[in-house]
Amino acid sequence: MATDLNTAVGEAVETVRRQGWVVLDPAAVARHDARFPDAIDEAEAEVRRLLADTPTGRDNFEGFRTQRVYALAGKTRAADPMLVHPVVTGICEAVLGAGFRVSSATTIAIGPDEKAQTLHYDAQVYPLPRPDPQVTVNSMWALTPFTEANGATRLVPGSHTWPTGRRPPADVATVAAELTRGSVVVYLGSLWHGGGANTTGEVRVGLNLEYAAGWVRQQENQYLALPPHHTSGVPDDVLKVLGYSTTAPFLGYVDAREPLRFLEREGLR
Repeated sequence: MATDLNTAVGEAVETVRRQGWVVLDPAAVARHDARFPDAIDEAEAEVRRLLADTPTGRDNFEGFRTQRVYALAGKTRAADPMLVHPVVTGICEAVLGAGFRVSSATTIAIGPDEKAQTLHYDAQVYPLPRPDPQVTVNSMWALTPFTEANGATRLVPGSHTWPTGRRPPADVATVAAELTRGSVVVYLGSLWHGGGANTTGEVRVGLNLEYAAGWVRQQENQYLALPPHHTSGVPDDVLKVLGYSTTAPFLGYVDAREPLRFLEREGLR
């Protein structure tokens, strides 16, 4: 299994570095984590529960017909299998280095009649040159089918190699990341992309889980989303990738301890 996983990660990394993204279908996802495909059913049920009380977006970027559930790690454990899927995290370690962590964990539900989102790239929140260093990797899990008609993420081929200052023209060609339910698309933070327009009567629901190198600040404050007194019962691997861990040589320690050891000392584990 280890060799099979290493091969799968190696092939995925090669594809994502060359193309800017890679798609893992449901069979590939389940091959390396026995919790799938049941984890998809559980996540969809939980997300739909959360969406019932979630308003639509506040501006054009969020989408006035799009619902976003932020801070997922503090609201449900149903997304945990996706947060730590071994192929996705293997890609992250290869691209971002050891000690990477979840930057943001969000549900994005694009409703009928939503317009296409403005093209952007995730790493632009950091004042760093393009295209390297790569400091973010994003993943979008399909809890419902993604089609070009219902708002599948639009990807700009080759844009992960563009230098600082280059922007996509208005007529830039994009590829719709069409996904069967239970698939995931993983793409580099330097890749220009955006949610698609939804011209159907259905809602396109995905889990948008973004990762960042351990030496840059997470977009979402995971320590408030999932504070120490709420960590009991959360698996260690999930806590580590959320940021309750150190990045070499010693970024992120607490009282000269690994964060998990600190939580144990304080009786929180």
